[in-house]
Amino acid sequence: MIRLPEETPLVGLHGMVNENGIVSLGLILLDTLDSVCQTPIDNSDMSMYTGLNDFEKSKLVEDQITDEEKTRAQALEAILVYDSMLKAR
Repeated sequence: MIRLPEETPLVGLHGMVNENGIVSLGLILLDTLDSVCQTPIDNSDMSMYTGLNDFEKSKLVEDQITDEEKTRAQALEAILVYDSMLKAR
């Protein structure tokens, strides 16, 4: 069980697939303290995924994640795990 602080609510799940099925699954958290996350955007044009299989779609999305975003995600995950461990004690 992971207890999430109010500043980073769970908004969804993401995963990667290959021809055998799901190979990874993770949380999508909203960083409410980040100004980028405080402004809604419209990403309703999903035409870039037309004709792609699930593996290709997943690869396309994962390739768009910047190194800075990956570093922030790892730091946030470490904080959440540590927080959950403290609360479990």
